Amino acid sequence: WMFFKWIFKTFCAVLIVTNTWNIVMGIFDVGQSVVNSSAGVIIGNTSIDISSVITDMEAQLEALGTGELFGLWFQSLFVGLTMNALSICIML
Repeated sequence: WMFFKWIFKTFCAVLIVTNTWNIVMGIFDVGQSVVNSSAGVIIGNTSIDISSVITDMEAQLEALGTGELFGLWFQSLFVGLTMNALSICIML
């Protein structure tokens, strides 16, 4: 029984190793087809009216409480500091 297990595991390992290129190319092909099929949806829905977005954002911010506004400020601060650190790391 042990010999059969060894033969089976060896067969599976050799099969996977010899077909690694085909497996990876299949994964990239699936990814490319997903991106190509979603390109029309992404391109079709990118137009926005910035003035209506700004007025709606102001109304939503006025409705928020102090704790929620503090959380939003902290998130914005954290993202800003992270972007500054990232730009410094890129320029080094």
